Amino acid sequence: MICAPSIAAPDANIFKTINGQPDFLIDFGELEVGFVRTIGVGYSNVGGGPIANIEVGKLHGDDPQVFSIVQDNCSGLTLAPGQSCTLFFSFDPPAMADYSAELLVTSSAPASPELVRLIGTGVIDRIFSDRFQQLPPP
Repeated sequence: MICAPSIAAPDANIFKTINGQPDFLIDFGELEVGFVRTIGVGYSNVGGGPIANIEVGKLHGDDPQVFSIVQDNCSGLTLAPGQSCTLFFSFDPPAMADYSAELLVTSSAPASPELVRLIGTGVIDRIFSDRFQQLPPP
């Protein structure tokens, strides 16, 4: 099972738990170009038996270069019931646009493989996005 902070608002720090869903969405929200946001995602064993052979796949999809797996504390582990591990992902938008990527987490869990989708939007601060009109010299 995957759980992650809800990040609809940039400062939100609420953990939500996703049970039995075929995929999981990490929404980085809007982020100004030139900034990086990192999110920690927990992978927890809520079942009755161990989860073995956890492997976190490579990022792929439309924009894998905009997202990174900053730290993988899960691959190669076996989680006993009640144990968890953490993955850290980052989002670094190079321009104003919508971005997406995905990866698979495989294990001995019944729901394996689990699809993790990452999305985010690059924005420019409003003060710099206004178009200035150039006036002719006096």
